[in-house]
Amino acid sequence: MNASSIKGFRWLLVFILVLGLALAATRPVQAADFDNDGRIEAGEVIDDDVFLAGDQVVVDGTVNGLVIAAGQSVLIHGVINGDLIATGQTVFIGEDAQISGNVFSGSQLIDLRGKVDGSLLGGAMELRLADGAEIGRNVFFGGYSSSAAAGSSIQRDAYLAVYQTQLNGKVGRDAVVEAAVVEIGGDIGRNASLTIGETEGGYMSRAPIVFGYEVPTALTPGLRIARDANIGGQLTYTSQADYSAQIQSEPSGGVVYQTPVPTENGRDRIFKTTHRSGIAGRTINAVRDLITLLILGALALWLIPGLLKRVVAQAAAKPLPSAGVGFLAILATYAGGLLAAALLFGVGILFSLITLGGLSNLVFGVGFSGLGLILAVFTFLVVTGSKVVAAYLVGDLIFERLAPQAQGRKVWALVAGVLIYVILSALPFVGWVFVWIATFVGLGAIWFAWQNRKNTEVVATPVL
Repeated sequence: MNASSIKGFRWLLVFILVLGLALAATRPVQAADFDNDGRIEAGEVIDDDVFLAGDQVVVDGTVNGLVIAAGQSVLIHGVINGDLIATGQTVFIGEDAQISGNVFSGSQLIDLRGKVDGSLLGGAMELRLADGAEIGRNVFFGGYSSSAAAGSSIQRDAYLAVYQTQLNGKVGRDAVVEAAVVEIGGDIGRNASLTIGETEGGYMSRAPIVFGYEVPTALTPGLRIARDANIGGQLTYTSQADYSAQIQSEPSGGVVYQTPVPTENGRDRIFKTTHRSGIAGRTINAVRDLITLLILGALALWLIPGLLKRVVAQAAAKPLPSAGVGFLAILATYAGGLLAAALLFGVGILFSLITLGGLSNLVFGVGFSGLGLILAVFTFLVVTGSKVVAAYLVGDLIFERLAPQAQGRKVWALVAGVLIYVILSALPFVGWVFVWIATFVGLGAIWFAWQNRKNTEVVATPVL
């Protein structure tokens, strides 16, 4: 794309979108195939990117391209020569499955039994790597539980942020884990860096309850390294407790035990099971954002489709003005909120001094409640509403160029836009740039749509 073909910020968004797809796909996107029955049968070959949706999504054939799948269950038994992006209650990758790219998944259960040449990036209640499962690069996972059975293989590094993990397979290089329970019975090629955190409120005697899903039994907190385990480098663990008695196999590089560093308030700076940090923490946040934006976007398409269409149209027509207005709106609203709070406080104190106690109670009660409601609604638009607008805009621009007549275009535009936004916003160092671009443009578009609504009402009034 040369400079003469770029027309304002709209085409910058198209460029960002294409960049996002390049991060998730192994080849340039030229077209897309939409499979409405959610199935690719054995022997079927698709030389294109595929969007699959249904209660049960099944891939038994071969796809030479990117696969995006959404359903209650996603079952992969075939060959995917590209990346897989899958969401559902269960994502199952069978023994015969072969995926040449990466796997991105958010679900209750990720059950991997086949071969993935790239990396796995996921967030779920549970990740299972069965005997024979093979991941060619890295694992980035955040959730409640992860387990790697004997015979499973992660060729490079494992980054885990969970309540409990069991590593009985092979990790080719380093294992970086933040958890309350760590059990190692397999091989780690280089170093193991572990942070054994406290659980909030003590030992989790029972697993969390999730409807329709049997959560793994909660294990007793602590570090346990089996006699058959093999750590090729150094074991470094940070914990309030010394677990040297539970280390039954001596790592080749020795053991380094560290206690948490106290903070200024005297509390230990140690990982809690609710704390999110590092790469695995970004995974958890990305999955959370993905689910939140998809749900709210779907509600908007269902309940206020006309309003969403008008807001997105404003963002497409006025991207730069929208960004400017969005920036000013944030400054003006929060600064105005502080001034209004100070004014309400002053008026309330004044009424109290002149013995109008009833009026002061009214000012404090109604005034601050109303101000809080206004700021809460505005904050919701800043944090979430603006992102839905920006994501839908990006997805709609893609489908306008690639598949303008696609069935279910609105839904797929939302899904594609949200996925791209989540991937870009999760990028280290630069992700915040995409977050603020989406916030400013989306919020400004909401303002313009509100202003035009008033003008539309005036124009639409019949003249008698």
